[in-house]
Amino acid sequence: MSTNWLLAALLVGCGDAITAKNAGEGDDSGVDADDDSSDTDGGPAGEQAPSVSYAQAYCEAAPAREWTFVATASDPQGNDSLSTTSTVSVYSGEELLSEHSLSLDTASQRYLASVSVADVMVSCPEAAAHQFSFTVSDEDGNVSDPKNVDGVTD
Repeated sequence: MSTNWLLAALLVGCGDAITAKNAGEGDDSGVDADDDSSDTDGGPAGEQAPSVSYAQAYCEAAPAREWTFVATASDPQGNDSLSTTSTVSVYSGEELLSEHSLSLDTASQRYLASVSVADVMVSCPEAAAHQFSFTVSDEDGNVSDPKNVDGVTD
């Protein structure tokens, strides 16, 4: 588990992809270079949304009997534009069981939450059989693609 925390700390150290200083530079003009409808050559659609770079859903069976949710994210508009909260949705197959809010810890630049097993509606022995879907947003309302992980336990 300590390797995951180290990886998360290293990922947080990565720089901003686009800052106010260089927002108009490079090939990110928002103009498509060809006539096709795909948006892979500089269009603004997918390039403004933040992304979740790391996520973990960890269940501690004893003594606390609680879930710990951790996520790191980045935003091409600058990490200072990330929302101070994010969301994790808990699924059993296609069924949504519960949703929980994570708060941004500014010191570590990680989203964190501890939630009781009863509120998550998944016991620790059932952790790996459930999927946890993390999303973040920025202050402009752009929402990341979900980062899906299976639950883990001690």
